[in-house]
Amino acid sequence: MLCFLLAGWFNVTTVSAKEPAIDKLFLLAGQSNMVSQGTLAELPEQLQQPPTNVYFWSNGTWIPYHNKVAYVKPGKEFGPELAIAHELSRAFPDEKIGLIKHAKGGTAIRLWQPRMPLVRGLFQKLDDAQKAGGGEVAALFWMQGERDARFHEPAYAKKFQNLIQAVRQKSDQPELPVVFGRISRIIPEREYTDQIRQIQQQVADELANVVMIDTDALERKPEEITVNGKPTKFLAHYSSRGQIDLGMQLAQAYLKLASTGGAAPQSDALATRLLNAESNGQACCENAAQFEIAPVNLPYHPQGDNDHYGWPVATKSGDSLIVVHRAMPGHNVKLSGKADADTTYSVIVRSTDGGKTWSTPYDIRDCMQAADRNRGGMIPLSHRYKFGPKNLSPLGYKVHLNAIGTLRNGAVILVSNHGVFRSDDEGKTWRHLKTAFREDHHSGPIVYVGPRIIDDPKLGLLLFGHHTKYKNHRPGTIVRELALYQSKDGGESWNNISMPLPDWCHQAEPNFIFHQGEFYGLARNQTTRHLIQLRGKPGASFEAKETNMISKRSVDTSDLIFNPVTGNFEAVQSDRSSMSINLFSISPEKWETADWKLECRLLDRKGIFYATADGFHTGGSVVDTKTGVQHVFFYSGAPGGPAGVFRLTRPLKTTLLTTDCETEQKN
Repeated sequence: MLCFLLAGWFNVTTVSAKEPAIDKLFLLAGQSNMVSQGTLAELPEQLQQPPTNVYFWSNGTWIPYHNKVAYVKPGKEFGPELAIAHELSRAFPDEKIGLIKHAKGGTAIRLWQPRMPLVRGLFQKLDDAQKAGGGEVAALFWMQGERDARFHEPAYAKKFQNLIQAVRQKSDQPELPVVFGRISRIIPEREYTDQIRQIQQQVADELANVVMIDTDALERKPEEITVNGKPTKFLAHYSSRGQIDLGMQLAQAYLKLASTGGAAPQSDALATRLLNAESNGQACCENAAQFEIAPVNLPYHPQGDNDHYGWPVATKSGDSLIVVHRAMPGHNVKLSGKADADTTYSVIVRSTDGGKTWSTPYDIRDCMQAADRNRGGMIPLSHRYKFGPKNLSPLGYKVHLNAIGTLRNGAVILVSNHGVFRSDDEGKTWRHLKTAFREDHHSGPIVYVGPRIIDDPKLGLLLFGHHTKYKNHRPGTIVRELALYQSKDGGESWNNISMPLPDWCHQAEPNFIFHQGEFYGLARNQTTRHLIQLRGKPGASFEAKETNMISKRSVDTSDLIFNPVTGNFEAVQSDRSSMSINLFSISPEKWETADWKLECRLLDRKGIFYATADGFHTGGSVVDTKTGVQHVFFYSGAPGGPAGVFRLTRPLKTTLLTTDCETEQKN
C-alpha cells in the first residue's frame, strides 16, 4: 500500500521580531501534491533568493520566507508554495503577502467537509494568523482529488462545493477567488479518474470566481509501488519542476482573475429562469429612477434537494440590510424532493452596500446546541406534517415562518421555526434564546408569525401573527383573533396578549407598522382571498376591514409601509392569481374606505401558481429614507424548486413609477 506523508510546514531559524501586518492572505490546502514533493537540491536559482515581502504561518507565528527547512523526508521538501510566493511577491511588491498551508496526503474530499478535523484545523490556523497580524483572505489555492479517483465518491461535486462555501463563509466573502488544479491521469490508471476530472471542470464552469488549471503537462517523478505483489511504476506526484510549475500556474491564474475584477457571477441565466418574467412585465417601471430587480440568494449549488429559497423577510440595523429566508425542498410537496438534515427555515444573508452584494449565507441553526437544533427531529414541529409525516413527536418550537425586527438599540430579533434568536452586531453573529416558544414554555397553539417585529417604547417587543390549531398533527382551524405576543426582556420570553376579531375575519400572517400612535396592518383573509386591513392598539381594540386587493387563486402575505415622501400608506401586493407584484396606495384620510388605488404593476411573470410557477411573499420590506427607496424582498421560481430570493428596489417618490406606467400604457 502506498503511504502518503504529511510534510511539516517550514521550520526556520529566522523569526520576525515583530508580527507583520499582512495585506493579502492566501490559503493553500489539499492532499499530497499540495503537501510537498520537491527536492531542495533541484530548486532553480531564481527561486533560491527569498522575497522580502512574503511570510509563512508556522508554529503559531508569521515567519519570513526562507528555503532552508528541517527535512521531513528527503525528496519531499517543498511544494507549490515556493513558486506561489515568488509570483505573488512580483505582482504585489509593495504589499506583505501571507501564506497559510494546511494539507495532508491521501485525503478524500469527504475529509474536507465543514466541521471535519481538517477544515477545523485550517480555520483555526486562519483565526490564529489573523489575530497575529494577518489580513483579509485573498484566495484559496487547492489541489486534491487523486484519492477520490481511486475510491468512488458519487457526491464529489457537492462535497467540493461544500468546502468552497465553507471557506467563503469563514472569510465572509461570498465570491472569494478559488484556484485549483485538475488531477492528472495517474499511472497505474485509477478507475474514477475521468469522473473526477469531469466534475472538477463542472464545478469550475458553474461557480463564480472558481478557476481550474490543467495539470496534464506537469512533470511527474517516477516512483515504485507494489501492486498484487509485483513492483509497479507509479506516476502521481509532481517532480520538483512539476511542483514549481504547479505553483506558478496557480498564482498566475489568480492574478489573471484579480486583474479582470473577478469572473462574472453565474447569476444572470439562473435569475432570468427563476423570474421568468413576461417580456413587458417591467415595462412601466424599467426606466424609472432607482428601480431595480436583482438577485439576493439563488440556489446555484443547494444542499441536497433544498433548492427552494423562499419566504424572505428583512430588516435594517445600522448600515446592514439583513434578510432571512428558507432553504427547503419546495412549496408543493408533490413536486418537491426530500427534506434532510440540510433543510433549514432560516438562512441569513447581509448587505452593507444597499443590496449590491451579499454575505455568505448563514444557517441560523449553526448557533444552536445539537439538542435544541434537533429537538423532536430535524424538521421543525410546524412542518413535520409536510416533510416528516411519520414523526409524531410533540417536541420542538411552536412557531411557523420568520419574523424579524430591529430594536431601538440596534439589536436584531428573529422569531422562526427554529426558535428565537438575537444579534447584537447587525446580524454578523447570533445567539439562540433557547426556551422562547419551546413546547415546554409555550402552552398555546402554534404561532404563524407575520414578517415584522416592532419595538414599542412602552410595550416592548411586539410580535403579530395568527394561531393555527393542529388536528391529527396537521394544520386545521385558524383562531378568530389577532395573535399578539409581548416581550419585555429583549426576546427571552413572550406573553400572549392576543386580541379578539370579528367572526368573519380569518386573518393570517399580518404585516404591521406603527404610525402616529396606532398600529396598522395588512393580513390575508384565507376565506375570501382578499387582503384585510387592521388598525388599533394592544389592550384596546382592533378594527378590521376587507380591502379591494384580491388574489383569486391564493392570497399571499403582502407588504405595508407608510411612505414619508407621498404621505400615503402603500402596499406591495403579491397576486398569485396573475403571478404579479403590484403597488397600491391609500391616503390616511381614506383609510376607512378600504378602497386602495393601483399605482403600478412592478413585476409580471409567466406560469400558473403552485403548478408551474411560485412566488412571491413580499411582506417584510425595508424603507431607507436616506436613499429614498424601499427594498422589497420576494422569491420566484418553481413550486417544487428551484426558487431564489430577489430584491426589488423602488423609489419612494411613487410618481416616478406611475408616470412611466401611464406613459407606457398610452404607447
